[in-house]
Order: sequence, then C-alpha cells, then structure tokens
Amino acid sequence: MTLSPLLLLLCAPAPSETNVRMIPASVEALQPRAAVDAAGALHMVEFHGPRESGELLYRRSTDAGRTYGRPLAVTRGADLASATRASTCAQLAVGKRARAHVVWHRPASDARPAEVLYARLDDAQTAFEAPRAMSSARAGLEGGSAVAADDSGRVWIAWHAPSKPDASVKERALFVVESRDEGASFGPERVVLPSRVSACANLQVITEPNGALGLIYRSHVDGKFKDREFFERGSGLFFKGPGVDAALSLDEWPSRDCLATTYSSARSSRGWLVAFESQSGVCWTRIDPSVLEPQTYSPPGSSKGRRHPAIAVNTKDQVLLAWIADGDSTDGDALEFCVFSSDGKPVGDTVHCGVGVSPQGVLSAVAFGDDRFGIVY
Repeated sequence: MTLSPLLLLLCAPAPSETNVRMIPASVEALQPRAAVDAAGALHMVEFHGPRESGELLYRRSTDAGRTYGRPLAVTRGADLASATRASTCAQLAVGKRARAHVVWHRPASDARPAEVLYARLDDAQTAFEAPRAMSSARAGLEGGSAVAADDSGRVWIAWHAPSKPDASVKERALFVVESRDEGASFGPERVVLPSRVSACANLQVITEPNGALGLIYRSHVDGKFKDREFFERGSGLFFKGPGVDAALSLDEWPSRDCLATTYSSARSSRGWLVAFESQSGVCWTRIDPSVLEPQTYSPPGSSKGRRHPAIAVNTKDQVLLAWIADGDSTDGDALEFCVFSSDGKPVGDTVHCGVGVSPQGVLSAVAFGDDRFGIVY
C-alpha cells in the first residue's frame, strides 16, 4: 500500500549501525513481494485490482526502489490472482540469470477448483511467459503456495491440498514439483508430507547445496484439553533429500481456529534463517537440521497483534525482522521492525513506523550488497 512520502518522516530513525530504507509499492498496489538478485537489482511483484480477482504486475529497480523499469504483466486473461488473505498472496523467487519466478492461486469458479499457477520471465526478460497450472485439479486447495529457485537453474513449487478427493481436513498433504531447467519444464507432482498439514497457513521452501529440500508449514493435530477440543497449530520444518531426513518443530500453538499465518526465510553465511508467528508474537530462528530444538529470537517491546514477519540478512550477517502490528487508528495496520546482530541480539529498540498497511497486507524484507536493508510495503 502506497501512502504519501511524507509518512516516511514519521518512522523513527534506525540504529546507527544499520541502514533501513522504506520502499513503498506503487499507488493502490497490494501485497508486494520482493527479492534482490546477486547484482543488487530489486525485483517486485504486486497485486492490482479488486481483491477477489485482480492482476499481478512485475517491476524491477536497479537503484533500491527509487525508480523502476516498465511494469510487466504476470497474469493473463482469466488466470487472475486473489488478495483476500495474506496467507495466499503471490510468491516470488529469483534464480539463475536473475530470472523471476512467480506462483499464485487462481481463485475457484463454478467451472473449476482453485489451482496453483506459475509464470516465469522469458529468456529476453522482456515479458512473462503464459501461466501454467502446477497443481492437479483437486478440490480443497487452501493456504499459500511457495516457490524457490537457485543459481544452478533448479526451481521448486510447493502447496498443500487434500491427499485424496474425499480426504478430511486432517488429511492435507504437502505437494512439490521440481524443475532443473529454470522452469521450462517440471517433473511430476509428488507428495512430500502425506498428512496433518493445516489448511489456512502459508508455506516456505528452503534448499540446501546437497539437494535437500526443506518445507516450512503449520501442522494440524487434533487434541483435547479439559474435555475441550483444540488443534495443535505448531510450525514445523521438514527436510527431505540426499543424506537428510529430518523433522523439526519450530513452535507449538494450540488453537481452536485455523490460523492464516505466514513465513519468511533468508540465507545467511551460517545457514537459513526463518521468521514465523508464535503465540506470543513474531520471532526468528537459525535452521540447522542437526539441532532438534533451534533457539528463537524475538524483538524487544510489545505491541498488539504482531504478525506476518519478513526477514533479511546483510553481508555483515545482521538480521532485519519486520512485521505488521495492529494500528492505533483507522489508517490501517502498523509497520514495525528491529535489527539484530549476527548472534541474535537486538542492535536497538523496536522501531515503530507511522506507515499504514492495508488489511491482509504483507511485507517483504530485502538486503542489498552494501549492507543496506529495505522494507517493501
């Protein structure tokens, strides 16, 4: 959501050891997703139009979001997207040759169920190729899909859906397809985790150099406490690949509601960092498949309704954690952030920004090669 540039003045100064730049999406855009490539260019995908059914536009900037090239349409014709929930917003990855890869959910209609769609920049990087359906035509697709890409040309797309046509909510599975030619073609759809996946939450895909694939998801486990039913909505991370087969628990969150939570991840020199929502707010952890109980780090202070965290790490291994909190007025929800040192200690206090974020909004945190951070909102 883009507001007046004057609102940037309301954001308290960042700690002197860091440089955090606020990067607004274009006017009336929603749910921007951003990534920075190896050359420092900023890639962004943003939603335009009615929330129930709108288009996705891609923009690229070589000056940290100050100016952009010509916007490119990602969606085509009836292959539109939805911005009704933060957990189902479009996802962006940048891979080999700085090629952008985008996935999103096409809303269900009377004629067909919802599907996961994928589109990539063409070889000339002047237009997006026609969208392709990745998921099989199974009813019950909910929650977010995810995409990841690496410099070798591999691309992964993941989503969760019922494991079979008549499956109950307890039988949702994680599905993955993989490409080894920059998304030109994909292998068959395969089940990675066969059950107990929450219907509402977002996903994240992280990859290891040895070819192992990590999937971050929210679980669904039934239980009872004092004769009352509840759902164990814990965040889990499942690794599968050559020499690796590990399941980690990031948190446990008993709830009677289907929690539309989101995740964010960033690669550091010491491994993957994952930001997630816990029962007490937002936090982040450093992932090591050999450590069954990873340590988590939370920002100082307190604010109401901390959610939808975004994480980035710069060349000094400083960590930026940004999130959305409940606002104090009708101007929308609030944007906040905190910077951490490489050992997980806050560099300064939580920064409260006078920048409004639209309902069901999301943030993206990015890092540029000269140690600058950016928060795209």
